[in-house]
Amino acid sequence: MRSVLIFSIALLGCGREVIRRPPREKWAKLSFENLWRQRSFSYLHRIDHRRAPIIRGYEEGRCIPGYAWEARGEWDYGGESSPFAITTIGRMRYEKIDGRWEIGTFDEEETIEARIRKVIGLGRFQMEGSTFRFKPNLHYLDPMERERFVGQVWVDSFYLLPRKIVVKVDDTIPVWEISFREFNRKDKIRPPIRYSKRFILEPATQDLHEKIRKRLSVFDLDFRIDYRLGMIVLEILEPITVAEIKKLLAPGSIGVYTGRWQRNQFLKRRLIVDRSKVKKAEIEFDQLSRPLVVIELKSKIMVEGHIGLYRDSELIGTKYFDRETEIDKMKFFMSSDYRRAKEVVGICLTPPLPPFQIQEVSDK
Repeated sequence: MRSVLIFSIALLGCGREVIRRPPREKWAKLSFENLWRQRSFSYLHRIDHRRAPIIRGYEEGRCIPGYAWEARGEWDYGGESSPFAITTIGRMRYEKIDGRWEIGTFDEEETIEARIRKVIGLGRFQMEGSTFRFKPNLHYLDPMERERFVGQVWVDSFYLLPRKIVVKVDDTIPVWEISFREFNRKDKIRPPIRYSKRFILEPATQDLHEKIRKRLSVFDLDFRIDYRLGMIVLEILEPITVAEIKKLLAPGSIGVYTGRWQRNQFLKRRLIVDRSKVKKAEIEFDQLSRPLVVIELKSKIMVEGHIGLYRDSELIGTKYFDRETEIDKMKFFMSSDYRRAKEVVGICLTPPLPPFQIQEVSDK
């Protein structure tokens, strides 16, 4: 929990925000932590491994970290060329076979996120000129561990995001590489096959229908909603589970409290902001490419010392003011990903929801 404080934003004097840049030796590690917090990114991946097992080819695609991935390309395994197109959303997997999209078995290990995590997951990064060296994990290219792989990472020094990873054999011949681009585009990854799930929500009123519509609109979901005398029929046009719907439609409460740190625990003192005082909420990214929940208030308040943003009983982030300051906007760093930040914004922006039952009735 203390890490929330370490990454909090300090405000000095009349409210000027100070973002402390980490030392350069930490940039590579932090760049990948930032990568998984982004709304999305695109990439181009190539392999040119000419020893057994021989694998050559390319893959290009887009990734929504922790949620969706789509890729197209062509791999050559020992002389047999294999073009492919794959899309995964949630735990649904679609693959284009003989010109037709088919639903397959989801394997998290095949996603680009899992593969990148595995390649960089063995050890520490060491500075070398303007790049960072590391020991890569490419066991599937060299199961007998006869080759000496060396990894190299290029980091964008301003945004602290990875630009490129290259793995070489004997520090000379590139065999595995990936480059990153187009961070945080708003494009969605949609199922290539028409898909929908229907849920019944009850008990319900016409008023609840409007509240749910507002809440779901925050999350960029494709959905249809209809009120039918005491119940709501909700149709989601993309893969989603009952558990995920319940999470998005949980009653939830948002509060900002004054407080203090005691060892690794933030001790709340006084509630200073609840949902009724919120004018606007959105997500921004700071100069270090970290997602921030930005809350704009209906009127100014005076703050000093530590304050903490809570979702129910969970501490989301903290800020520190070194003197009494009048503010009408506050920004909280999210140590989790963009989708988690969206959940917080959704609760800030929509009226509280009453408890109700959610039942899945069909999918297509």
